[in-house]
Amino acid sequence: IHGHAAEMPDIPYERQLDVHWTDVPPVLDGKMDDACWPAAAVAGDFRRLDQKHLPARQQSEVRLCYDAENLYVFFWLHEAYIRKLQAGAPDDTRDAVDVNKDVVEIFLDPLRTKTRYFHFMTTPAAARYDARISPESGREIGTYTPEWAVAAHVGDEHWGVELRIPFAELCFEGGFIGTPQPGDAWGVNFCRD
Repeated sequence: IHGHAAEMPDIPYERQLDVHWTDVPPVLDGKMDDACWPAAAVAGDFRRLDQKHLPARQQSEVRLCYDAENLYVFFWLHEAYIRKLQAGAPDDTRDAVDVNKDVVEIFLDPLRTKTRYFHFMTTPAAARYDARISPESGREIGTYTPEWAVAAHVGDEHWGVELRIPFAELCFEGGFIGTPQPGDAWGVNFCRD
C-alpha cells in the first residue's frame, strides 16, 4: 500500500510512503528491534504546524508495515530533553489523553475522502485515544472503541511507540475498509505534539 499525506490547507506538498507487507509482525514493545522495521520506508522531515517552512523542534521518524489483519506503526521520537518528557499516566481514561503533554497522532483516511477518517493518539505511557470522523456522524469519541494495541518505550535520547491497528476495526456505517491490496493508496497524516 502507499500512504499519501492527507492534503490539508497550506501544506505545500504531498509525500508518498511505500508501506510493505510483513510475514513476521513486530512484538509490541516500543523498541525498533523487530525484523520488519529496518526494511520499512521512513516518514521524516517533520514540520511545525504553525510554521511549515521550519523543521520541527524535535525530529521524528515513522515506519509502517502490514499483514493480512493489521497495520503496524512505529514512531521513533528524538528527544533532547528526555528528563522533561511529559508522559501522562498509562491509566488515563481512554479517549481522555492530555494533548498538552507529549503525544503522537496518526490520522488514517483509507478512502482518501478528506472527510471520513480515523484518529489514533498515544503517549510515552501508552495511553490511548481513538475517534472516527465522518460527515454523517461527526467526531465519534467514546462510541467508537476499536480494539487496537500500543506499547511504549522511553530511552536515553528518544522515545518510541508501536501500534497495532486491526483492519477489521476500520469501518464506517455500511462498509468495512478491508486489508489493503498492492497499489492501494491511503491518506495518512502523522503528528507529534
